[in-house]
Amino acid sequence: MDRRFEEPPTVDVRQSICAVRIAFCCRSKYSGIDVSDAKKLKVPEVENAKLKKLLADP
Repeated sequence: MDRRFEEPPTVDVRQSICAVRIAFCCRSKYSGIDVSDAKKLKVPEVENAKLKKLLADP
């Protein structure tokens, strides 16, 4: 089959719009942060999730 006549892959428009929005938000939020600083931000998030889970369980 000739490649010129193949149909282009279908992409869900909503998914692509969401991906662009997420990328823009992340870029604006973390644009000036180094990788090591971003890793430091992740540690409290994990700890907070554990604490929330402990408080939610009776």
